[in-house]
Amino acid sequence: MIDKKRNSKSKKNRQDDDDILKPDEEAIEEDADDGDGGYDEDEFINQVSELNRNRRKVKMKTVFQILGGPKKYLSVRSNGSVSKQLYTELLASLEEKGIMVHFKLDYPIEEKFRFITEEVFNEGVEDLGKKNHINFIYEDFHPEKLADDDEDEGFID
Repeated sequence: MIDKKRNSKSKKNRQDDDDILKPDEEAIEEDADDGDGGYDEDEFINQVSELNRNRRKVKMKTVFQILGGPKKYLSVRSNGSVSKQLYTELLASLEEKGIMVHFKLDYPIEEKFRFITEEVFNEGVEDLGKKNHINFIYEDFHPEKLADDDEDEGFID
């Protein structure tokens, strides 16, 4: 008889333990209604559609067009000599429009000027105004320059 009491007690304890481990159905329903853990597929599709509509409004222009088509930089390209003042003006006008040009290595001003006026000027970009910056990195266009510099570092003179 003692064994029956013990067994019934342990059965009751096991049932209580099982109830504790079972998730609360009300809590599950609250989580589903919350929206924090899940997502609404229709809302997601609407957001993507709105982004696409806004993206169509943004027009693609060349960097040269965004700067207003400054002819003074094109005339200098033909004769090859570039003053530091003209190069600084060019960088300032680019920065004013949120366009940044970076060089990981040191190059002559003529090469930097040539890169900007011949390569960056022709790049098509979204005209976002001053909302965002656009970055151009010389070595992304000319990775062989960076590789050449790495090879040179391996040799001891």
